[in-house]
Amino acid sequence: MAPVSLTRLRTLSIVFGTILFAVSVFNIVRLWRTPEDLWWTPRARAVAFPEAGERVDIYIGDERLGPMLTQGRLWAGDLSHSRLVQGQEIRLVFNNRDRLLADRIPALMSFAASAGAAVVLLLFGLLARSPEGREPDAKVS
Repeated sequence: MAPVSLTRLRTLSIVFGTILFAVSVFNIVRLWRTPEDLWWTPRARAVAFPEAGERVDIYIGDERLGPMLTQGRLWAGDLSHSRLVQGQEIRLVFNNRDRLLADRIPALMSFAASAGAAVVLLLFGLLARSPEGREPDAKVS
């Protein structure tokens, strides 16, 4: 097996480094830029207030909403018509931004590490010199 010339090694490291860097940066940008509505629970999957007791506690003034509903003290309407609000009528959607961002951290870190490796390959390809201290393609007379 013939040894690989430094020129070929430089070319390969520049090509692979550029491709790896481009793919890594593309994936970082793709993960970073997401639609804002992605963070919120879809309205079709909104949780009824009685079912959300473990995740949320709503206060009106200094009073919790749950006891106000069970005691029949929460009314909705306008000046001409009002009605008692039932717990099942109150629907909650959650902002899951912190959870989704935390789930993306491992992927972002791996893409950042591959971008760093790509920069090392590019630098090797651009700055590599032959062992004798001359340019790899220079002619010796």
